[in-house]
Amino acid sequence: MDLNKETQQCFGINIIFLDDSNNRIHAFINTKYVDKLEQPIVEGEIYALSNFKVKKYLDDETYCAVRTDKNIFFIEHTKCEKDNNEGLQIEKYAFDIFVLEEIEKNANDNRFLFDVVGIVQNARPMVTTVKNGVETKRLMFDISDGRYNLKVTLFNEMGEAYETAVLCPKDASVEIIISAAKITTYDGAVNLTNYPATRVYVNSDHFYVPYLKNKLEDKSSWYYANCAKCKVEVFREGGRYKCTNCKRTIPHPDKRFRVCTICSDQTGSVGIFFPDNEVRRVIQKSVFDIHAEYIEEPIEEPFPNILRQLHHKDYMIKVLLSEENIINGSSVYEATSVDNAIERSDNFTPCKQITEKEQDMSIINDNQTPVLLKVTPQTGKSTNWKSRARKNNTPVVYDSDENVPAKASKNIKKEPLDPST
Repeated sequence: MDLNKETQQCFGINIIFLDDSNNRIHAFINTKYVDKLEQPIVEGEIYALSNFKVKKYLDDETYCAVRTDKNIFFIEHTKCEKDNNEGLQIEKYAFDIFVLEEIEKNANDNRFLFDVVGIVQNARPMVTTVKNGVETKRLMFDISDGRYNLKVTLFNEMGEAYETAVLCPKDASVEIIISAAKITTYDGAVNLTNYPATRVYVNSDHFYVPYLKNKLEDKSSWYYANCAKCKVEVFREGGRYKCTNCKRTIPHPDKRFRVCTICSDQTGSVGIFFPDNEVRRVIQKSVFDIHAEYIEEPIEEPFPNILRQLHHKDYMIKVLLSEENIINGSSVYEATSVDNAIERSDNFTPCKQITEKEQDMSIINDNQTPVLLKVTPQTGKSTNWKSRARKNNTPVVYDSDENVPAKASKNIKKEPLDPST
């Protein structure tokens, strides 16, 4: 309901309608039309709506629950009838989910309310405070998406409604969706709070919840579990790792690095996967070594800092040309070896334009040796290399018995001796 904060007078009812394409729109029913409805509108039911008016939002609208420029207004002739057509498939709810990182960036935007999803962490019992004779109850906790944490405060009735669900045993996981939440700042930190339009869904069946849960449980974006016998990647099934190749259940699988980065040189940029043995050789650590360093830490980094030392360095990398690269034109390659970083006096920028002088030097001529080309030619179809034409020289057979006339001896004139000496 839309209430006046001072008089508590009701202006009307705000509703969000959802269609079979998961499109949402905000609707407003003025109090003078509420009594004309044939039956009360129940949240979650399907209705056929007709004879309504569509208006654009005004420029001064704040805390809109739906990010559209239009909304529906009920008028005297509007009909809202319950639809009994069982063939129409409409989802229970739809959200405009924002990643938690974006919430802080929109802290000063009061035009809209925000939808977020996260795992409940650091939940505290409800706190009651009294100021100027007014009692306020606060339920405070954090939510996390695996990368960012965000503080949440639910006030009064909403906090009471979800206190039991949030304060669950430590070994249980609580996934929560908060729809149409308001961004505020409390003690210098960005905070999400409830608004009249706010709805909270705990452990719902929305598709984003299991996706988030798997994302948080599987922190192996930079490594993978490996079957020690088959040397293939294994996956978790029913809480256990199982090898699809040898059909073994592996309680404690080995772990291998899986690191991919963008590499650039004068020919362009490609994605390259670094094999486990090369990563271990470069950083002098294994996956287990990195895990051991985070035993005392409350939260393990999604991407360890030690792996960032591969960034902004020059390496000699040999890559494997696979069928995907040759036939399908994939720009992602698998490295077979990574030599130590090369010290260079200049800095390479992928976007740097090659000058005419540099371009001329990239092609061999009669008096130069070849260097790396800017564009790699397609093997067998074209070439950018210049080469000299070969001369067909007839080989001369050596014959040791051949009679070669001797050269005439050179006569050296001798001076006569001096008899006095």
